[in-house]
Order: sequence, then structure tokens, then C-alpha cells
Amino acid sequence: MSTLQKFLALFGLLAGVLILGAVGYSILEDWSFFDSLYMMVITVATVGFREVGSLSQAGKLYTIGVILVGVGVVGFTLSNLTAFLVGGQIQEMLRAGKRQKMLSKLKNHYIVCGAGRMGYEAVRELSHETKKVVVIDNDEETLAKLEDEKVLVLRGDATDDDTLRKAGVEHARGLLATLPEDADNVYVALSARGINSKLLIIARGTDTSSEKKLLKAGANRVILPYQIGGRRMATILLRPEIDDFLELVMGKDELSLKIEIVPVVNKSSLDGITLKDSNIRQVTGGAMVMGMIRTGGEMIPNPPGDQQFFGGDQLIVIGKPDQLEKLKQMAS
Repeated sequence: MSTLQKFLALFGLLAGVLILGAVGYSILEDWSFFDSLYMMVITVATVGFREVGSLSQAGKLYTIGVILVGVGVVGFTLSNLTAFLVGGQIQEMLRAGKRQKMLSKLKNHYIVCGAGRMGYEAVRELSHETKKVVVIDNDEETLAKLEDEKVLVLRGDATDDDTLRKAGVEHARGLLATLPEDADNVYVALSARGINSKLLIIARGTDTSSEKKLLKAGANRVILPYQIGGRRMATILLRPEIDDFLELVMGKDELSLKIEIVPVVNKSSLDGITLKDSNIRQVTGGAMVMGMIRTGGEMIPNPPGDQQFFGGDQLIVIGKPDQLEKLKQMAS
């Protein structure tokens, strides 16, 4: 039983005793329901106020029963409410309500299913990019840690459709399935794809066999961390200079390079201009176009100098944050 259900059950028990007791007084003493309810409240509260009216012999016996039963119920209710307050359960219930209200308003956000080592790093990267993130996990300690970092969390089973709906999967932009078990990630991909056909789903897998299953389940991309990690370790062993460059790209300080996609807006200063005539490197102070994606989806790596840009194209660029910002202004 949830905290809210326990809370409501306690108040229901107390209200039931008061109402039934009031009905008894109304029948035995022929009082109005309001006077009878008042009599019940002052009796079980043991405040010592005088009775509403003189009691008959039956009314006095009934009052003895009300005191024995009613005072016990009040004491039981108050002790449990005190336990809720001391244990922080009511505060958690209020926080859960506030959290659900925030979740219901989210749109174009990202959902991370599983906040293990891989999921946690993904959350940190998304938060660094100031993206709206919702994390689904069952581990209280992990969720508390993320809440301290101002991340919106949801305790539950990510493979469950209701949990995904509570996280706003219908209106989400993307989802990461980073649960430790491949079968769970398959369920997440299946459920999320069934709810939102346009959702971008990236899933974690262990091998090529799980990759095929995840793609069939609805994942757009599958990341194999062991495969990627092994290849990178071999690359570092053979060509450590490349790793130095990757660290420069993946770093997070002001000297770090970033790779971003910059859309070309119609009638912007880049619309209809060739790469050579755009003078992007000179204007931005060093940003470089590594590739482009045409409106129809065609990808052109390392475009030549006579390559024209048109509104709707997307440029894959690398540069420092300030350089990329200048390029965005040119393309908008």
C-alpha cells in the first residue's frame, strides 16, 4: 500500500467512526445530525465540553462504547500520522505530487531508463548540455543523488508502459535504454516505440546478437560499450595521439572542441553560398565544416569548396563553443 493510500485509509477510518457514531446519537437521542456529530467529536477528543443535551440511559451506555472505541481510533490515527511526519513520508508524498505535476508539463525532453554507471554518465552529459531529462530507476540511493543534482527522477520499472507514460514518453524527443539486462532494454524499446512512433531510441547492448533484437524491437541505434571500449583501448595503444585529440573534443572546459549539427535557415547568409565563399573559418575564428546532411537525408562527408548550402541543409561542424555560436548566427 502506498503512502497516499495509507494516509487516506487512516482518515477514512476516523471519518467512518465519527459518522457512524453521529448516526447512533441521532437515533437514540433524536438529535440533529450536526449536534450528534458535534457530540462525537467532543467525546472522542476528550476535551471535556458539556453534552449537547441530557443523555438517556441508552445514550450513556452508547457514550461509554463511543469513548472506548473512538478514543482508541483517534489515538491510532494520531500515532500513525506522527510516524508519517517523523519518517518524512508525507513530505515525500508532497514531493511526488509536485514531481508528477512537473512531468505532466514536459515536452521534447529526454528519458534515461536505468541510472547505472553508463546511464549516470549519459545524464551528466545531457544535463551539461542543459537538456530536460527524466531518469527512471528503482534504486532509492541513486535517485536521491540525482535529485540532489537537480535532475527530475521517477521511481519505477522502465519496462512498464504506465511508468513510461508517467515520464511523458508520448511527448519526449529521445530515450536511452541503459538497463543492465538486454531483455529489459528490449522491453523498453518495444514499449516506448509502441507509445511514440517518432521517438529516437538509443539502446545499450552487449553483443551483435542483442543488437539485432534491439533494432527489431524499435531502437534506432544500439551502442555496444564493450566493443567500443575494446576498440578505443587498442587505438590508444597503437596511436595515443588520436586519443589526445578525442579528449580535446570530448572535454568540457572553454578550450574544448565540440561537434554539433547546425541547420541552415532559408534566406540566411549561408543559403545558396558555397563552402569556399562562405569564409566560415575566417568569420567564426576557426569552426570547420566536417560534413553536411542534405534535406533529403543524403550525407556528404568532408564537402568540397564548391559545395553549395541551401535552406534545410544541416552542417556537421567542429569548433570551440564561441566559434559554433558565431556559425549558428551565420546560418540563422
